[in-house]
Amino acid sequence: MAREDGYVRLACDRAEAVHPGGAMPVEYMKPEDKRYAEWTDVSYTDTHGVAMRMTLCPDCAAKHRSIMETHDRDMTDFANEGRR
Repeated sequence: MAREDGYVRLACDRAEAVHPGGAMPVEYMKPEDKRYAEWTDVSYTDTHGVAMRMTLCPDCAAKHRSIMETHDRDMTDFANEGRR
C-alpha cells in the first residue's frame, strides 16, 4: 500500500549541536509505537512568567528529568530552610 495514515512527526526542540552527530532527531511513528512514549512534551514558566513548551527526544527527556530532580531537591530545601 503506497499510502498509510496516522503517523506523527516528532522533532526535538533543542539545538542540533546538543545531539549526537549534530543532527536533530526527527522521527515519524504512530502513537501506539512503544518508542512514542519515550518522547516528552514539557512546559515551564520562564523568569518573566511566560509559559514555554518543548518537545524532547528520549535523550533530552532523560536530561530534563535529571534537571527536574535537582530542581525539586533545591526547592524542597528552600521551602524547609530554617525548619530543621
